[in-house]
Amino acid sequence: MVSTGELQQYLHGIHYPASKNDLMKTAQGNKAPKDVMDLIGRLPDQSYPSPVDVNKAVGRVD
Repeated sequence: MVSTGELQQYLHGIHYPASKNDLMKTAQGNKAPKDVMDLIGRLPDQSYPSPVDVNKAVGRVD
């Protein structure tokens, strides 16, 4: 299971608001492991205004 802290580590450098696609690209660029990429892949396809909103979405997915 991926913690929100670990997820945010792989989203370092992202600019908000960010789309799900932006999250995927940033995590991939930061060499996120497969479990992190899978988690982002399960998030709703929407715009995320801040890291807090990403963490809230993660809480609803897991």
